[in-house]
Amino acid sequence: MRRLLVYSHDTFGLGNIRRMLAICEHLVEADVDLSILLITGSPVIHNLRLPARLDYIKLPCLTRRDFENYDVKYLGTKI
Repeated sequence: MRRLLVYSHDTFGLGNIRRMLAICEHLVEADVDLSILLITGSPVIHNLRLPARLDYIKLPCLTRRDFENYDVKYLGTKI
């Protein structure tokens, strides 16, 4: 089985994670010998329906402080 690692770290809204899931779904449907691991910080990934042969690793959520600065949303630390 071939494997693919993808990354999508949403800090606001659902657009990026939904788009990445649509891409992943298309890829696993097009290639029955492919499995995908998605790395994400999306706070809603556990609520979304995932296609077969797609799993995820959940990173801490980020929040945007301003245009170029982010903080970890719930851990009380800065990056």
